[in-house]
Amino acid sequence: MLACPHCRTRLTKQPSPAGPRWHCGACGGRAVHLPSLRCTPAGSFVRRLWALARSAPWNEHRRPCPICGDLMPVVPSIAAPGSSEPLQLDVCVSCQFVWFDPTEHEAWVRASWVAATADRLPAETLAALARLPQPPPPPHALEPDEPASWGQLSPKGEFEWKYLICILGLPVEIEPPPLHRRPWVTWTVATLVTMVSLAAAAMDAQAVSAWAFIPAEMWRHGGSTLITSFFLHGSWWHLVANMYLLVILGDNVEDLLGGARYLALLLVGAVAGNLLHAAVDPSAQIPAIGASGGIAAVILYYGLLFPHGRLRLFRFMLVDLSVWVALVLWVVVQLAGTFVQASYGTEVSYAAHVGGALAGLTFWSVNGRGEIARS
Repeated sequence: MLACPHCRTRLTKQPSPAGPRWHCGACGGRAVHLPSLRCTPAGSFVRRLWALARSAPWNEHRRPCPICGDLMPVVPSIAAPGSSEPLQLDVCVSCQFVWFDPTEHEAWVRASWVAATADRLPAETLAALARLPQPPPPPHALEPDEPASWGQLSPKGEFEWKYLICILGLPVEIEPPPLHRRPWVTWTVATLVTMVSLAAAAMDAQAVSAWAFIPAEMWRHGGSTLITSFFLHGSWWHLVANMYLLVILGDNVEDLLGGARYLALLLVGAVAGNLLHAAVDPSAQIPAIGASGGIAAVILYYGLLFPHGRLRLFRFMLVDLSVWVALVLWVVVQLAGTFVQASYGTEVSYAAHVGGALAGLTFWSVNGRGEIARS
């Protein structure tokens, strides 16, 4: 039973657009998942709140977390509107939930984003932040008149080499949601797909087409090509792009679903993608390969899990989009591409992407964003 650490009343689960909250009907306290707080007006303070919790000494760990039972440190945060005193929040460093005592969550939500900037934080919070360990300086500090290259430093002076990935047309997560465990299933699947794809590429084209999915021969090899095609890719870029998306988005989906349900999501997405691809042109003889159907299921599920997250893309210039906007644009492109594929034919199977996305939507309707899987 999940019990309120304030009054020990049983907590009830309440859905919200940013994820569920566990609410105490007696005192009004609630537990909120840390990534969900990024969606609130004071969300810019979340990273520093997490840093303060992780660095808190053991004697400041006081009350048990209602989710996992570990003792939570009490850390100062932003000030409630009209007050100079910080909200003292309990943050669980094990399951990354924040406990809000009665009225604290409402005060957090009402706080303006300005309240979370460095010059508006309460003195106690600023002092706590000043005690945090400082990161080591970069090996080469730029002189005042020395220009910084685009890939070397961000406007805040932080290294951001990862944003070079944007030039390749791939998205980059801005402040990725924290993980509760290592995504072993995602890493294992990505490794297996890479090894099989490279081994097949080292053979001849017949080795690839033998286990590719062909709509006109859907049930050859007992229908196993509905799955084996997931492990094959047509080019190094096809492989790199798919595995990149699987790793950066799949880790958080696995974190929330757990390994078994996450594997089921990939499997159902791959099969659904191939089935819709076959439905668009059932007589097609061209072999279809790639993990795109399963990854499309992950993309859709990730977008519904973290709609308020941020992604950075490069389209003639660097663009930051919310995950929800990026998801809507992606879905529109896939639907338009499926229409073109059905009418004229395309090299890319947009229908497989749509089939995988429908599988992701189905999984979302069944599983939603419930409690974090424990395995």
